[in-house]
Amino acid sequence: PSGVSYHNCTSAMRAAGVPCFNAGYSHSVERTNWKVCSDGSLSATGITGGTGVELVSPILHEADFGQINKVCEVLTALGARINRSCGLHVHIGAQHLSVGAMKKLAELYIENEDVIDGLLPPSRRGNANTYLQSVKTRTSRAALARANSVTDIATAICNNQRYVKLNYTAFWRQGTVEF
Repeated sequence: PSGVSYHNCTSAMRAAGVPCFNAGYSHSVERTNWKVCSDGSLSATGITGGTGVELVSPILHEADFGQINKVCEVLTALGARINRSCGLHVHIGAQHLSVGAMKKLAELYIENEDVIDGLLPPSRRGNANTYLQSVKTRTSRAALARANSVTDIATAICNNQRYVKLNYTAFWRQGTVEF
């Protein structure tokens, strides 16, 4: 909201015991601290004087999950609000998965995308959002069937683009698959 800066957000999170820093605009992988940063997909439409802020968690383990509640409490206390540009993306560790398992994950997502979309607001369904394209409509099924590597799978899904609901391009940078 108006009057809340990246610095205020970072300070409030630290005061709540959440390790974080103001990263500006950054795609760097952070292993221990939350990042408070900007993102071009966010807008302050409908939030007078507001600014879009992205919060990126470090890799969280079960013992760290309480940090999510603390972050939400801080955002609520700061008066943060959401609009149609807000979303949530989760990275799941995939380094241990075989190519066959990675391919099966893509196939299962395609089969269930309509169900998953039903849990989302209309602005996030199908291809309604530039930064969240459909796996079902953007995947070459023939190329996916022939895939023998993660690169092949990523190429089959939206031609190796990262703005898709199931993003395999995160694998090379972070060892994850992004939902």
